[in-house]
Amino acid sequence: MDRMECAALFAAPIDYVLRESVALSSVAITITHEDEPLGLFGVVPESEQVGLVWLVGSDGLLRHQTHLLRKAEALIQVLFEVRPCLTNIVHEKNTVHRRWLHHFGFKRLGVEQHGPHNFIQFARMQ
Repeated sequence: MDRMECAALFAAPIDYVLRESVALSSVAITITHEDEPLGLFGVVPESEQVGLVWLVGSDGLLRHQTHLLRKAEALIQVLFEVRPCLTNIVHEKNTVHRRWLHHFGFKRLGVEQHGPHNFIQFARMQ
């Protein structure tokens, strides 16, 4: 699903989008479990108050998602050190990431269209 979202939003391969996301981020964190990298996420400053949160996960992240869910609040607090409002958009078919954002306390704001794709907007205030 991450590859499809990158293609729909940026018309670029996921490895390029990942490198750019890390380069633009104030904070980028690797999620690991027993030394296995599961995913990478971070926050890109969008304005003085708003940061765009992103996450790219491996298949291992789904196998160990309870590990992420247990650490989520502490990790989100690290992101809040960058900006007090965190936003994200997720493809409407990405039910896993939509559930995670809901679990992490993000609220659904609306829908925005990128080409033929619908993306759901989410945000969370500190």
